[in-house]
Amino acid sequence: MNLFTVANFIEVNKMAIKKDNNQSDKYIYQVWLKAIVVDNVNPNDFRKDYAGAWIRYSDYGNRNSQYGWEIDHLRPLSQNGTDDMSNYFPLQWQNNARKGDDYPRWATAVSSEGINNVNITKYWKVNG
Repeated sequence: MNLFTVANFIEVNKMAIKKDNNQSDKYIYQVWLKAIVVDNVNPNDFRKDYAGAWIRYSDYGNRNSQYGWEIDHLRPLSQNGTDDMSNYFPLQWQNNARKGDDYPRWATAVSSEGINNVNITKYWKVNG
């Protein structure tokens, strides 16, 4: 991980993270770790959400960035979801907006082609 430890990485980026009052840096980082690591890409800067869209750690909460991301409840609270870490996933902000409170079927709006995020609708369903 270059010259920084994980702890230093979080400290250096603390000012860049936009967060709700209820979300600590540790909590945000724990959810970030659930994003998909891509070969030959620094996993502390960029990863992908489950729909394949690029997200950037420092763009947490930034809806003005194509790489902005939010913490999604896979099963929404309105549908008996919980505030447990197992229910949280990092999701590119447009995907989170598209998903909304839909469950157990939903759609996402953005994926990637190469290094670019592109508008691609994907449909999802929880089995079981």
